[in-house]
Amino acid sequence: MFPALPRDIHVHGLRTDHYVCVMQRDHALGQEMTLDQFVAASHVLVTPSGMDLGVVDGWLSLHGRTRTIVTVVNHFADALRIIAESDLLTCVPSGFILGHGQTLVAQHGLMVRPLPFETEKLIYKLVWHERLHTHPAHQWFRSLVAGVCGIPAETTAPGPKHVRRIS
Repeated sequence: MFPALPRDIHVHGLRTDHYVCVMQRDHALGQEMTLDQFVAASHVLVTPSGMDLGVVDGWLSLHGRTRTIVTVVNHFADALRIIAESDLLTCVPSGFILGHGQTLVAQHGLMVRPLPFETEKLIYKLVWHERLHTHPAHQWFRSLVAGVCGIPAETTAPGPKHVRRIS
């Protein structure tokens, strides 16, 4: 994602995640889903810009496949509400399902299934400029984010001047 960072940029890896497929509990693909069935189904795409394709579509494209996107929304929660009332599928990060999405899945009787293929992992990183490295408010914020992600806060605190690059 960041092939060549300037020397004054700090990067700290927070966590990884992967996509899962969500559908109505009684969906025909709920028991077994092949790649052909996955691409033949109609999908809700979640993209903040409303225009980008994501990790799932990137993987499909690399393998000469596409899926049918019938609706595009900006938020994972909106996608879950739509599939609760339709026969559509959506792909969301598993971390969303384990957090806020867990309530929506239970509330709407949805089913979470693994994708019928393996995409690249989502990698969440904390990135900041050297000028903020010793700023008390920024240190507090970095420690807060690291704590939420289960990372020891001292790993985002100032130390010897060096750039930590984590892929």
